[in-house]
Amino acid sequence: MANLRLTSEQQSAIHQAAFPLAPADQQTFTRRVLAQLEAEPVLGDGLVWRVSAAAQAELWTPLPDGQGRRPGADPLRKIG
Repeated sequence: MANLRLTSEQQSAIHQAAFPLAPADQQTFTRRVLAQLEAEPVLGDGLVWRVSAAAQAELWTPLPDGQGRRPGADPLRKIG
């Protein structure tokens, strides 16, 4: 994978988007986001947000009823 030049804010947005996912899915999420961003000629904050949001939606698995979420995890919150 090529060396992407992401700003600290973009890196933080990707990290925050991975947070509410199951720990087993976080690495898959990050790899998917980085692979998609690598294919783009220009990286901007909006693109990072859209790619992260799409990957999060694909990997999001709700917990069974009655189980709590990780503190601060809200799948409906806006990332970035």
